Amino acid sequence: MIRRSLTIALSITLSASLYGQEQKSVLRTAEEAYARREYAVAGALYSRIARSKGDKMPVSRWMKMAISYQQIGDIKRASEIYRQIVIRPDRPAAACFNYGEVLRQQEQYDAARQQYNQFSTANADSLQLKSIALQSCDSAIVWAAQPVAVQLAPVKELNTPGSDMISGVVKKGLVIMSNGYRSLAMKGNPESRPATDKRTEQPYYKAYLYQQFTPGNSNMFLEELSPALFEKYDYHIGPVCLNRTEDTMYATISIQGNAVNGIRLLQLYQSVKKNGRWSSPVLIPGINVAGYSSSQAALSADGNTLYFVSDRPGGYGQTDLWYAGRQQDGSWGQPVNCGNKINTIAAEIFPTINEDGVLYFSSKGHPGMGGYDIFRQAGRPGKGRYLFFLIDGIDQVSGRLFIERCVVAVKEFFSGG
Repeated sequence: MIRRSLTIALSITLSASLYGQEQKSVLRTAEEAYARREYAVAGALYSRIARSKGDKMPVSRWMKMAISYQQIGDIKRASEIYRQIVIRPDRPAAACFNYGEVLRQQEQYDAARQQYNQFSTANADSLQLKSIALQSCDSAIVWAAQPVAVQLAPVKELNTPGSDMISGVVKKGLVIMSNGYRSLAMKGNPESRPATDKRTEQPYYKAYLYQQFTPGNSNMFLEELSPALFEKYDYHIGPVCLNRTEDTMYATISIQGNAVNGIRLLQLYQSVKKNGRWSSPVLIPGINVAGYSSSQAALSADGNTLYFVSDRPGGYGQTDLWYAGRQQDGSWGQPVNCGNKINTIAAEIFPTINEDGVLYFSSKGHPGMGGYDIFRQAGRPGKGRYLFFLIDGIDQVSGRLFIERCVVAVKEFFSGG
């Protein structure tokens, strides 16, 4: 009887020890993945720990789990987790703001306003973001009640279960950045298991060219854009844009080699077509800055102004829009920040120039519906009059562009010039 009791006790102790080691291993893996910004992996592992520990899991890990799902665009799951965090007595102040953000992206503006009001901080930038968020909730309710000015519909031929974005227009079609086409048979070579971005567990982006044979004809031609040109590069390719004569290409390419603290910087490359052949991409002189990202180039219609996104020093927020003018010798001049009428303390991304010279861009720092909203600006940055149009319903969540409706609101800004 004594031996049997000892055996049972030893078994219980050993099982508890092995369970503890397993939990420690899962936790260590989750923490390491989070530190590397591998949010898809980290979120799943924190969820596994939460299922066994429940409220006993420290609030800091609940926050990391929520942030992980928020970063990969699973807004509904992030919202559920934040809802549990904000009722805890030990909740961090950031939980209320983050919960407000995901509620606003789900168009729950009254609930979002309540969370923003509970967010307290002494940080000046955070207070400004809170003020913008509260203003956004009030404005969004008004905008949502207005009649729809423009009817939009998805382009079914181009959309995939992945992320698909138009990055440029050419004479006969569109330049697309996508991670959803990689399993398609293009020139008889589909990728059954494409390499994935560890942050999201989604395939890396590539650039593609889409053409319709005739307007309104559903028959289309879709191919990877210059695969031989980019085959030596790992990770993301794109966005890509071309000049009007389609003999100069500007491409965003992830820096090669190991990521630093989970961050892989972006760089802008240029390739020129001569005698029907593209030259090897080279870093654009004067545009890239060591240690910082430069990406998402957009060219003005006359080809004389290059807009791009960067987190380099001299900006106003997380990422800013910059531009450079073409010099007489064909090189690009010193980059200039687009100014604080366009840039905010948050993030501005994806500049696009239409045929009339109007700049469109996405921002989290101007009052909007939630997430990355799209705005447009008329006039040259730093001069004259700015007209900003908020376009609701074209919202980028986790890199995917989707369209529901369009409501336009106008606000005028003056640069003081």
